Amino acid sequence: MLGFGVLCGAVGTVLFFTLDPTFEASGNPNVGVGNARISLDEDALGKIATDQVRSISDHTEGSVVRAKVREDGLITFDITLAGALNLGIKSSITVDPEVTSGQLELNVVEASLGELALPEQVADMIEGPLQGRLDALAGNLEYRLTSIQTADRRLTLEIEV
Repeated sequence: MLGFGVLCGAVGTVLFFTLDPTFEASGNPNVGVGNARISLDEDALGKIATDQVRSISDHTEGSVVRAKVREDGLITFDITLAGALNLGIKSSITVDPEVTSGQLELNVVEASLGELALPEQVADMIEGPLQGRLDALAGNLEYRLTSIQTADRRLTLEIEV
């Protein structure tokens, strides 16, 4: 009987120190609050932005945009405009993706766009296709954006339908 008591005490001690008695999830409290999620890596974000930049004018057909999802939650889009005579013009825009009234909003943090366009216009041009993907994810149902993550070189948007 004494052996059984010692065994129960040992098992109880191990369980006490290994289980979380508060039953709270660790990590980011905003993750997992939606019921649908889309995740775009840097390559996908760059392709979306490239398509939008090329729509600015006929002279931007050979332009390329590279996206960098930063650990501080910001996203930088480095734009190389291929102009006449194959001269390239480099510019960039850094945005902060935020949830505003349940929708995605890209706020401009820094921009060096030269004469390409106003920073807010470029941010809106990139935001539009991202918003369109969220609309498609919701299947044309009403939804709200619940969380944004920028980790592992990906932008992850989570919605609640």
